[in-house]
Amino acid sequence: MIAPAFIWYMGMDALKKMKKGKLTYKQAFMEGVKISLVFGVVSPFVFVAYYLLINPAIVDSVRETYMMSASTAQSMVIAVDMAVQFISAMVFGTIYSAIIAFFAKSK
Repeated sequence: MIAPAFIWYMGMDALKKMKKGKLTYKQAFMEGVKISLVFGVVSPFVFVAYYLLINPAIVDSVRETYMMSASTAQSMVIAVDMAVQFISAMVFGTIYSAIIAFFAKSK
């Protein structure tokens, strides 16, 4: 929770420096939403790599628990997780953006 908030703040602070210290709440918020979008697009692929390369046993466990074929389990787990990762990144990123923009805006 602290690491993403720090990244959102650093992104907004960089925009503030580019605008020579003048940053409105809306500008900061929109920058945070853009960061959320990038995070939302990249994050699911990190988990795909995790499922396929680092810990494929998770997919096997789902397959056994729900009595699914191997290909169905793998595609379902990965698709659901990618969707959840993207939606979570956008929802929580927007919330982070709204809060952090309040502190990042010019006074």
